[in-house]
Amino acid sequence: MASTINDTILVERNVPRTLRMLRQRMADLAIAEGEEELERLESEYSLMADCFLSDMCDHKAADIYAGMLKRTYRLYNTVRLASVMRKRRTLVQAQNIAASRRISQESVLAQLEAFVQDVAMCSLQMDGVQNQTLARLYANHQRYMEGLFNSLLVSGQWTEETAGSYRSLLLSPIVDHTDAQLIVSALTMALLVVFDVEKWLTLVAVYEQSDDVALRQRAIVGLALTMPDEGVVSLFPNVGEALHRLSSTEQVRRELMEVQVQLLYCERTETDSREIQTNIIPTFVKNSRLKNWRMESDSCEDSSLDEILGNEDADSNMAEIEDKMNRMMEMQRKGSDIYFGGFSHMKRFAFFSEISNWFTPFYAEHPDVANALKGDNAAAIKNMVSRGPFCDSDKYSFVFAIASIFDRLPADAQEMLKGGSASFPDSVAAEIGSPAYVRRMYLQDLYRFFRLFPNRKDFRNPFGKTADGASLGYLFIMNPSLARSMSHEAVEVGRLLFKWRQYDAVVELAESFVKSGAESADLSLLLGNAYLKTGSYDASYELFSRVVAKNERREQAMAGLAEASFMLRRYDDVVGICNRLETAGHLSKRLTIYMSLALINSGDVREGMNRLYRLDYEDGSDRNVKRAIAWGHLMNHKPDEAERIYDALVADGSDVADDLLNCGYAKWLLHRNGEASRMFSRYVSAMETYNKGECLASAFAADMDLLDMYGVGDFEKVIMLESVVKK
Repeated sequence: MASTINDTILVERNVPRTLRMLRQRMADLAIAEGEEELERLESEYSLMADCFLSDMCDHKAADIYAGMLKRTYRLYNTVRLASVMRKRRTLVQAQNIAASRRISQESVLAQLEAFVQDVAMCSLQMDGVQNQTLARLYANHQRYMEGLFNSLLVSGQWTEETAGSYRSLLLSPIVDHTDAQLIVSALTMALLVVFDVEKWLTLVAVYEQSDDVALRQRAIVGLALTMPDEGVVSLFPNVGEALHRLSSTEQVRRELMEVQVQLLYCERTETDSREIQTNIIPTFVKNSRLKNWRMESDSCEDSSLDEILGNEDADSNMAEIEDKMNRMMEMQRKGSDIYFGGFSHMKRFAFFSEISNWFTPFYAEHPDVANALKGDNAAAIKNMVSRGPFCDSDKYSFVFAIASIFDRLPADAQEMLKGGSASFPDSVAAEIGSPAYVRRMYLQDLYRFFRLFPNRKDFRNPFGKTADGASLGYLFIMNPSLARSMSHEAVEVGRLLFKWRQYDAVVELAESFVKSGAESADLSLLLGNAYLKTGSYDASYELFSRVVAKNERREQAMAGLAEASFMLRRYDDVVGICNRLETAGHLSKRLTIYMSLALINSGDVREGMNRLYRLDYEDGSDRNVKRAIAWGHLMNHKPDEAERIYDALVADGSDVADDLLNCGYAKWLLHRNGEASRMFSRYVSAMETYNKGECLASAFAADMDLLDMYGVGDFEKVIMLESVVKK
């Protein structure tokens, strides 16, 4: 496979070949941007090559070549940007807006500082004149910031001087913090189009040096979502130094991990929204007849009927509502985006047709907000929005939506809003303003953009997979430059993914850290258990064996080794490991079941069954113990006893695949072939497979010892398979 231009630079580090490839690309696409720099690089390389071939020794040659390689990388990104700007509608529009506003990068700081000064001067004017002046100032400034955002979005590769001026601007106490936040978002979005070392380092500088909580959190989110790959880190030492500096500080590592976790919660937004729509909202709808007695009129005959009759349904309904509300608040506290489902339908306002508005921090003076909030309802809506636990994007949606219907709301609802009675839990109010809360709200703004903006595909989606689809792009913690110092944080992230049963993601995360030389006992245990869940039993066995040999986390590693051994049918190993754990007092109930089944499968049926009977006596409701006993009956030539237990396990319609399969075996071995066929059909349905025959044949092959023990012939397997396939 031919090398890409990117690989030719970052992997092969071949300047002349890259320049030839770039010249061809520019000619093919008729790109003029970067032509002068290309010619300079070609000339400089030619001179260097001539000197080299003339036996001239230059002790600075290596540094010169490295500098040329960096410039070649920047030129490549210049060409990339020129190419994508022709094809992506959002970038074309941004370029047109930037051109029409005639934004001068040299005058940005002066413009932003002048705006702050002009607003301050307005306080000296009379009220009537002051309001008009302020409205005009904010309208002009919003138009300017829209142009600046679009200008930054399509700006070329920054020089160190440009980056330095923007760092000074973003850290200036004179610049309005809302403007600074919007600029940071513009840089983040620009980096999601084409990477730029100086823009990324600017985000790092803002995060490390700013005292503004909201600005710092936007910066760390931006630098995390646009983190450079290993090739860029290797080519630009200052990038590697920045990553090392970030990951060397415990507080920064903690914040990076929190960004990662909050990003994972964003990934679960669709799942959480379905849970809210399915399990929570119906409760509110069902109990919508329940009213707050303090808001009712004097004639409340219907409301007190339950109380008069002594009916407890009202109390139970209120308890149910409170339980669901607490569930929603707990989801929000952990990081779930509980409002996405509702507000996702409110992004069709003209306000959201301008890309910068998706990232503008909410402020009541925004011209569109000021136009929507006029009259007696303005103060009430502003009050409601200011205290609402919504991201900025949703606050704008709320304003436009509620302003359009406020006058049509019931009188008691209007009074509630005007009087400030509508409130949110104290726990939510106390959290507002904390770094974690600010960061979560900003991530929700970003998530809404990448889910709902019509031309969102014009940008690399930081919430999805990488371009090749092979890895999880949102797991930025896997960056090799972080892996060397963030293995502890990776384990915490991995445990969360494991809890959510995202085992493939756990494997990818843990393997990347092991590959980077950051292996630890905790990481190995996490990876070994993920291997078990994904069916990689050999890899799990090998990994747990290494940890046991090192004598690290011995009990947990031995437990994993016992389970891997069981899956590999190494029953003697299972029994030996479990005996050692039992002697040490660390044999869990789960391992006792594995040990019992290992004894049964290896021929010691009596000992295995006795252990299971003791477990069943201690807790007769454990379905896993019931399953193990039923399997023991099958192996002990008692299929009738097994059938009785399996019938009870599958009777509730839970359709656990293994229960259905084993129930089918029990009936088959009792010569109830028709019932067995129907049970096997339920099994392949539960497995959600397209190839019923292959699925069932694999199961029969895995359980060959059982079927052979009962003398089931090959022709019987064929007939049974065909009966299931035809259904």
